[in-house]
Amino acid sequence: MKQGILWFVKLSVTIIILSYIFTHIPLSSVWESCKRVELSTLLLLVPIIILSFVVSARQLKVFTDNHHMQVSLPRIFAINLSTEFYNLFLPSYLAGGAIRWHRLSSRNQKRAEAFSALVLNRLVNMLTLALSGLICWTYDRANIPQQSYGLAFLALFMGLLTIYAFLFSHYAMRTFHVISSHPKLQSIPALIRRGILKLVQAAREYHQLTIHEHGYIFLLSCGWQILGILFFYLLGQSLGMNIRLESFGWVRSILGFLLLFPISVSGFGVREGALLILLGYYGVVPALTIAFSFLLFARTLLLGLAGGILEAKTLFLPVTRGTSRR
Repeated sequence: MKQGILWFVKLSVTIIILSYIFTHIPLSSVWESCKRVELSTLLLLVPIIILSFVVSARQLKVFTDNHHMQVSLPRIFAINLSTEFYNLFLPSYLAGGAIRWHRLSSRNQKRAEAFSALVLNRLVNMLTLALSGLICWTYDRANIPQQSYGLAFLALFMGLLTIYAFLFSHYAMRTFHVISSHPKLQSIPALIRRGILKLVQAAREYHQLTIHEHGYIFLLSCGWQILGILFFYLLGQSLGMNIRLESFGWVRSILGFLLLFPISVSGFGVREGALLILLGYYGVVPALTIAFSFLLFARTLLLGLAGGILEAKTLFLPVTRGTSRR
């Protein structure tokens, strides 16, 4: 029942926003803007997308290796790609995260370790997303009338950095000890109690990370953000947008945080509305902005289709092998 209400609300928000947009922006104008795209520039985006997936997988592997989960880099790459398929129709990024968690822990049964790895991986990416937005906004703030974006980036960065620092501090270790030894923990059902204890133990294990490993994780995450900014920039260039790299950098960060909230179907409506406001500061015409947004979703759609093919291969290949043996 709740799931149905959630889908109804998301669908309603999507329809309302898109209806408002397309009553003011003719689809014919959007199509004309899409026809202007330079295919040669689009081809440059392919290695960037592949490299960003490799970097993302390598970053997550640092966390899984800390728990000795024995998940290979190609498997993490495949899991991330498969999750893109489920993200096309699942209600939120949290649901996609649940798929990723299940796949990471299905072979080794280290569910608490997989959960903590995914949470910290997301935290680091949000931290570097805020940092990249803050840096890009600082270099581009003369062109932006709304100075509140910079304060928002700074607040997000400092808040996320505080959380990350606390998780690896002595105070966190004391907190974990208090939780695991608290008398009231014994009154909780055994299954839930074991889950809490395993999660606390998994969090403790991250204190074994060295300064070098922390730096490596942040270096990978910053590299992933740079590749994402470069993707936005080249996509804009393919449509003839005369916008600088740092401008796309902070716009991408704002969009990334907004799309974390599951209030529409696949980000439709929210993505278009946000881009109309943000790219409007640079004089980009609405039809071109919507064309840019549709091409962003085309990337998500193509990755989802690739993930769907991988899922089909995973599901049906064992059956094929079994049949051939007979």
